[in-house]
Amino acid sequence: MGYNQQLSASGGSGPLTWSRTGGTLPNGLTLSGSGLISGTPTKVANFSFTVQASDGTSTGSKAFTLKINKK
Repeated sequence: MGYNQQLSASGGSGPLTWSRTGGTLPNGLTLSGSGLISGTPTKVANFSFTVQASDGTSTGSKAFTLKINKK
């Protein structure tokens, strides 16, 4: 089963660039520079990771936990 989740943030100016700054995304998922988490998870588990958004001048980050229940 495929997964797609677009991240969003408020504030800042101009386009945001997204990156993972800590932790691990579930196997099979990737985070694009535009903030889209997508792919097909390959392992059932909980995954904790931190994502950062930057507009070139300022940055903000947030920690997430994603629970994969089934493949």
